[in-house]
Amino acid sequence: MFGLTSCQNGDLDDDSIGRSLGDCDVTLDDFTIESSSRSKGTIEEFSAIVFINKLGIEKTYLVGNEIFLNDEATFTQGDSLEFCYNVESYSTTIRSEDGFEFDIVMESKPYFPEIAVSYAADVLKVFYNDTNNTEVSRRLVFRKVIDIKDYPAPLYETTMTVGEKFFINNEFQNVETTEFVSPIISLYYNESMGVIGYMDEESELWQLKERI
Repeated sequence: MFGLTSCQNGDLDDDSIGRSLGDCDVTLDDFTIESSSRSKGTIEEFSAIVFINKLGIEKTYLVGNEIFLNDEATFTQGDSLEFCYNVESYSTTIRSEDGFEFDIVMESKPYFPEIAVSYAADVLKVFYNDTNNTEVSRRLVFRKVIDIKDYPAPLYETTMTVGEKFFINNEFQNVETTEFVSPIISLYYNESMGVIGYMDEESELWQLKERI
């Protein structure tokens, strides 16, 4: 369902899955997510998440089933040597009745600085998609390192902690956001509560009201 990162640098583009493991020169161990990372920001216990705007209008997002993937990916060193490996990820989609989606993806992110050397970090990403607009694909609107493991720092330095933030009728603590160039929307996140607010494409602010 989701493309997984399999590149040399720290970019955040979704890369295509590579050749079959049977065609590889070197097969690496799987890149897996730590159990301690899995317990952060999970929403599987809820069936719906409700947001409100300043007029008190509610927008409800239904919580989909969690999807586990252990996808094949490749990394090419030089012109010929092909490394193959599996990347583990968990994803959950929340979707509103009017067709807006947030894909919440936790994945192991590999990094290959040189031949026979690899690192990894556990990373959380949130993608936004307007299913009514088929001309625009989903966009990455938030990213957060859950466990940096042995991945070289700094990683994703555009993610920042806002601290306390008052939205519409509630103040939230430990708010985080990711600063993108020309973002399609702005999203606010809290590690224990998940998505706590966002500014939509029409510059309308929506705040978390409740999780059901």
